[in-house]
Amino acid sequence: MIRLSILFYRFILLFFALISSLTWASNDIALINSKDTSINIGEVGSYYIDESKQLGIKDLENDHIDRRFLPLDKEFLQFGLVDGNIWIKLKVAIQTSISTPVVLSVHAPRLQYLDVYMPSIFDAQAQAETGELRPFENRPVNHANYIFPLPANTPPVFTLYVKASSRLPINVSANIETLSSFSKRSQLDFTVTGVMMGILAILFLSNLIFYITSRHSMYMVYGCMLISIAVLHLALHGQVYQFFPQYTGLQERLYNLAALTCIAAISLFSRLYLDTKNVFPKLDKVIYGVGLLNAFLAAIYAITPQTLNILYLSSIAFLTLYFLFCIAVYAQIKKVPYSGYYVLARTVLSVGHTTWLLAAYGIIPSEFWFEWGLTSSIIAEALIHYSAMIMRLNPFIGRASHAVKETSVHNPALYADLSSRLRRQIKVYDGFISNLDKMPNVNEALLETGKAATNNLKHIVDRIDFYHALKDKPQRPPPQSESIISVIERAYFRFHELDQDQSVIELSTKSIENIEVLENIELLCHLIEILMMEFKHFTDQTLDMNFSVTADKREGIQTLKIECNPVPVRIFEDPNKVDISLSYIKAVVKQLSGKLWFTGESKERTVVVEFPIVAHEQKEQTSFDLLSGNDFEVVVYGESSPLMSKTLILLQNWSSSIIQVQEQSELAHLFEESQGLNIGHVLIMFEDQKNLPIPDLKRVKPLLKNTDRCVLITNNIKMSTAFSQIIGFDSMISESEIEVKLVPYLTGVTRRLVRNNLSEVNKATP
Repeated sequence: MIRLSILFYRFILLFFALISSLTWASNDIALINSKDTSINIGEVGSYYIDESKQLGIKDLENDHIDRRFLPLDKEFLQFGLVDGNIWIKLKVAIQTSISTPVVLSVHAPRLQYLDVYMPSIFDAQAQAETGELRPFENRPVNHANYIFPLPANTPPVFTLYVKASSRLPINVSANIETLSSFSKRSQLDFTVTGVMMGILAILFLSNLIFYITSRHSMYMVYGCMLISIAVLHLALHGQVYQFFPQYTGLQERLYNLAALTCIAAISLFSRLYLDTKNVFPKLDKVIYGVGLLNAFLAAIYAITPQTLNILYLSSIAFLTLYFLFCIAVYAQIKKVPYSGYYVLARTVLSVGHTTWLLAAYGIIPSEFWFEWGLTSSIIAEALIHYSAMIMRLNPFIGRASHAVKETSVHNPALYADLSSRLRRQIKVYDGFISNLDKMPNVNEALLETGKAATNNLKHIVDRIDFYHALKDKPQRPPPQSESIISVIERAYFRFHELDQDQSVIELSTKSIENIEVLENIELLCHLIEILMMEFKHFTDQTLDMNFSVTADKREGIQTLKIECNPVPVRIFEDPNKVDISLSYIKAVVKQLSGKLWFTGESKERTVVVEFPIVAHEQKEQTSFDLLSGNDFEVVVYGESSPLMSKTLILLQNWSSSIIQVQEQSELAHLFEESQGLNIGHVLIMFEDQKNLPIPDLKRVKPLLKNTDRCVLITNNIKMSTAFSQIIGFDSMISESEIEVKLVPYLTGVTRRLVRNNLSEVNKATP
């Protein structure tokens, strides 16, 4: 038992001896040699905080003060907000050749005052006095970090003091190292910064293209946010001061300005992205006010950064981001379009910014997150928004619930339907031929019926051709434009050329009077025509067709919506049925990147067709259908020319009166006399080698009534519809389009007068 006790005591003595040996053997000197080329001062140094700010280098050599130094024991020195001077002491031993430079590198871009002392070499004189609030020329080396070359001839061991102070959070990473070791670390930092700036540059250029294309202010605000991110990163890493050395304290001002400007841009971007002005009107004002408040404080902190405590800036940014995070969650609950991307972006930035704040104020010991976390979080957020904006370029992407599914056209049911339709038209045509042979004189009504049957056969063939063309890549049509009103009227007239059942259709429009379509004009006209043909009623019941255009300012697109009701009971959805009725309509709608669905039940069903259109808004003008009276005249004005002759040939079979005028006085007299008459006019003017219509138009324009229209026919290939309207014309037809557009245009004016037995076209005011 005694022997065991002796062994136990010996073991305890051995343990304490080992601990003492390790303690005395711990490295408390920054030893630089060929093997160890870099030593972090946090591993070998100690610190003391002088809250009085009165102690000098001589006072620190006092044993009473020297015993107050505490070991650092961490590589990344996080002191947070300190009201006083921080003194760091370390012993250095350099055992390298004279040709190997050794430096003290301090990475603390936001440090306002930094002094270095080596009492054993320079006595009480500071080797360097530098910092953010001191001239850039005080730095021994022109670099973003603080670089202090150590003398080549130094004692074997000497003491080095570093004094740091700042009203901002103090975070320091410092090393005693060879110049080559410092260069490698510095190169890595610049490489990472270059990659981040490259990502931001790519995002900015892409965003610039989006803005030029759509002219939507959301992309402009997003661009400002990207610029703020770049400036914030450069200021945070101290890479601005060296380019503007004459401006003391510039980096702190830029950091404050960029930080709060970025928060303000995110707030304003959120308004436009979520369209809170329309979705959450009351909340929109709050978000707008928060954005303006951040912008105002950004100016205050940039002009006089010492006026307000930096804690206020951090708190404002923190509260704003979490306020926007709550908005994101609320928008997601309310199912605002694309709010899922916004929630993800807000979550990433809120978590990233909070973690960075904790690292900046010394709560979380993470050098990596302090240097790169904030910029990485904001770039990640910007990339999420960028992805969402790309998704928004296709207005109907991801809406699988309303997607139009195309069924194979190679189906026996398709051919059965075609056969049934063709037989009906053939029987009508055979009856027409039989009666024509029996009657001595041609029956005009029967002749018209035969023509309608022939047109229907052609129309069915057109549908078949389109069905077969669906599998081929559609060719891009040549540039053209036409008002939606004109397209609807052309479809309406085509329908009456095909209709054999005296069907009644009433048309109403909303917010489309000034809209001009730029693409897929003929396909749009064809769709409206087949909607009339397929959903018409064979009884005296009226089919109501409502046309409206909505502009989504957030997405920068316009959408045309067509509603037809009531839908005949013969029309029903069958996913397994393929025909040239509803299936064909769905195929056309899909070609226009749109969607089709039914609402209501039984006899109250409504079919809704919606698809994006490429269009622009013209100046307000009255529809031609507002003409009243029992007559109208076409006035052809100008000197005789090939262009006029071509126009007159096209109008030689025109049923209404055509007046040709060559003198301006005669033209003015004509319109002065018609002021009291219930007659509408279409004035056709020419632009060619013999006619320059602008002076004459200025004289006649005041004499035109609201129902009169003035059309320019030109062979000038540089003339556009928009410019012709600027100089006073209501519409423009180029020489190459006369045969296609002139007659339908005039038909749109006179259709109500020619077809009194047809249903009226009622225009609903927006």
